[in-house]
Amino acid sequence: MRALAAAVIATIAVTGAGTVHAEPRSIHESIGIDTLGSADTSTLSKPIRINVRDCSEAVAGANLPNAILPGCKLAGAYLFGANLYAANLTSTNLNFANLAFANLAFTNLTQAGLSGANLAFANLTGADLSGANLGGAALYGVTGWDSVKGKGSIVGLDAAVNVPD
Repeated sequence: MRALAAAVIATIAVTGAGTVHAEPRSIHESIGIDTLGSADTSTLSKPIRINVRDCSEAVAGANLPNAILPGCKLAGAYLFGANLYAANLTSTNLNFANLAFANLAFTNLTQAGLSGANLAFANLTGADLSGANLGGAALYGVTGWDSVKGKGSIVGLDAAVNVPD
């Protein structure tokens, strides 16, 4: 606990004045710091958790850039608006997950199960979908499709809904 407190204090010193959240009440809550003066006020209620390695951290609205979650079983997970920028989700089961409005830019989704997933309005800029299964996935309004890697090896793309040109 002392190491955690020291890390929080060190983070405050680096990021500037802010509000330290209380200790988590459940596995789905996390300690975070809201920095004042952030350019994007929408992130004030979403503490940034960098390089997370715990699958239980992946919840709706989570701010998990660079998360390392390969092989997680997140089928049916509600990840609406989650920030998974540059995360490693290799071989992760996201079948029927709700990833609407999620930031998946530069995320590694190689061999990920995304069958039936809702990816409406998700940011897929530079994401790697090599070997991912998108059968039945909803891709309405996704951004960055032109820069997605591995499109030639995506499984079930012909069965996905609203695939961009």
